[in-house]
Amino acid sequence: MKKYMIMCMAVVALLFASCKNEDISISREVRFTVNPYDVINGFVNNQANEGDLDLLPNSYRVRTQVYVYDTDGKLVNYDVDYLKDYHSTMNTSFDLPDGNYIAIATTDVVEYNGRVDFEFWKFEGKEKLTELKINHAGYLGYEHKILGVGRQNVNVQHGQTEYAIRLEPQGALALCIVWGIQSFNDVTCYNLMTNRAFKCCSFNSDGTWEVSCEEVIFNKYVYRFYPNNYSSYGGYGYQFIPVGGSNFRWDADTNSGELEDITDGAKSQNIVPGKTYQFELFLPELEFSITNLDGKGTPSLGNQLSKDTDMSRCVGVDAN
Repeated sequence: MKKYMIMCMAVVALLFASCKNEDISISREVRFTVNPYDVINGFVNNQANEGDLDLLPNSYRVRTQVYVYDTDGKLVNYDVDYLKDYHSTMNTSFDLPDGNYIAIATTDVVEYNGRVDFEFWKFEGKEKLTELKINHAGYLGYEHKILGVGRQNVNVQHGQTEYAIRLEPQGALALCIVWGIQSFNDVTCYNLMTNRAFKCCSFNSDGTWEVSCEEVIFNKYVYRFYPNNYSSYGGYGYQFIPVGGSNFRWDADTNSGELEDITDGAKSQNIVPGKTYQFELFLPELEFSITNLDGKGTPSLGNQLSKDTDMSRCVGVDAN
């Protein structure tokens, strides 16, 4: 009997030691907030008309995504929301064990009718941070091509359960304007051209990212103005453009089928992220200017609109 009791006590001691040494995993509800307005905050002061940038057509949504990666760069949680405009906010929560994580947030605009019918950026490789890539889909997209990205280091522990992920635009905004758009009856389209175009956004193991571009020989459009779509007074529109030293020029499609450089060569501009640049073509003079608006409003376009409201805006999703 004594021997039996000693054996039982030994078994209990072993069980107790096992429980004591076992790793106890504690999960906590961690809440994330993403505000898409961060992405366009630097642009809206320069919009020509209220609602041009922050409001969306009925069939479009701001696709807002949150990815949470562990220290090995493996995806542990993910969520997506389709917000009706840039004034909406995404709130999501995950149960995460105590530890360190990297949270990535992104925003882009998609055509959405219960499912994504059209997108200007394509996402791949989300299961691993270093394989996550956001590819340019090859469409002009205009203001709907604005891409936002943000990151947040997360330490899950007692007392720290809420994080707001700040977003940054991954490019600049071009406000494109043509005055006297029907000055020449043999022109079917005025094209603002560039020598640089988006390629993709890729991520490093620490959650930082890099937007890469491709060099092109003025065969990529920034904006296309078809005179028949606009009043005789003029037209305007927006485009999301990559940062860095870039060249721009205006070409014209004519009835003869030729594409002509109508501004006598290109102008250079160093494009800074989050800034707005006003590109103006004055017809029939064929004069071209680039202005860094830097949050000071749109004096050229705004003053003219106050005098004459016959200034049209046209949008589309032309392939570039």
